[in-house]
This record gives sequence, C-alpha cells and structure tokens, in this order.
Amino acid sequence: MQRIRLGRKNIYALVDDDVHRDISMNYILRLNKAVGCLYITAYKKNAGLNVTTPLHRIIMGGKMLSANELVVHKDGDFRNCCRDNLMVMSRSDLMQTHEKNTGYAGKPCTSKYKGVSIFKRDLQYNKRKDHPRYIAHIRIDGVLKHLGLFEKEKDAARAYNKASKKYFGEHATLNKGV
Repeated sequence: MQRIRLGRKNIYALVDDDVHRDISMNYILRLNKAVGCLYITAYKKNAGLNVTTPLHRIIMGGKMLSANELVVHKDGDFRNCCRDNLMVMSRSDLMQTHEKNTGYAGKPCTSKYKGVSIFKRDLQYNKRKDHPRYIAHIRIDGVLKHLGLFEKEKDAARAYNKASKKYFGEHATLNKGV
C-alpha cells in the first residue's frame, strides 16, 4: 500500500502497490466535491481531452462497469482506494444500506423503523386512531413489495428485517432494537 498526493494539498490517497506507478505516472489527482460528498478525480495526462474519472472507478475496472454499478468504499473513507476496501454495488443495493429517513416532504415519518409506516386508512376513516395498525414494505429493484399489516410497530419492523436479510444479505440495513 502506497500514498499518492492529491494536487497541491497535503492530502494523500492510499492505493495498492501494483497500480501506484501507473496512476502516479499517467494521472493528475484532485479532490472534488459532488452532491455533498468528497471523491478523488483522476485527470489523464497528455490525453488531449480533459476526461475525468473517479480514482476508485479506475482501480476497479474503469469502463467495464455498467452505468447501474457503483464503486463503494467499505470503510467510508474516500482516500482509501485499495482494492480490498472497494466493492461494486448496484444502485438499489446502495440505497438499501442507507439509514431510515427522519422525514419526507417536510412531514415527520409515522414510524421510527425503516420500511414501516402507519396504515393510513385506519386514520383516514377514524378507525383505530388510538392504536393504529402498521404496514411493512420493502423496495426491490424499484418495485415496492408489501410485507403485511401488523398490530404492533415492532412486529412490522421484524418482518422488514427478515425480508431485508433475504433480499440484500450482507448489505442489508436492519432496524435496531426489535
């Protein structure tokens, strides 16, 4: 594992020994900020065109990845670009790793658990307002899958956890405390 300097700053990226020479000889590395996160961009030296590619994408195969595949840093540190710290994920798998949102469109969520919400019809028709039922759902490849209707919020969270483990395996983000 070796360090490569990023531009003129005293910030370094870590890369494997076998790609260090190629990257340091053929690319200029800079720190970029995109959509609220930092990443390292590689500019090809003497290419004629100013083509930029994220460093982690070059290391994991560059153009061989499809548009739906993303390269993710396992430890969350964008400077650690060693192959054993990088993995290729689909966009839907990456979204699954995100924690539960605290609100949507300015309104707070109806449940503290991911994949769980209050069954709105109970509230809409003034039924069971004092103890509403909970609905569990999970999104798989862009399709919302209904997991069931539950009396208790924790039961719905358990159903979500079970489905999340089934469909996303090691990348699943599970509800805690259920």
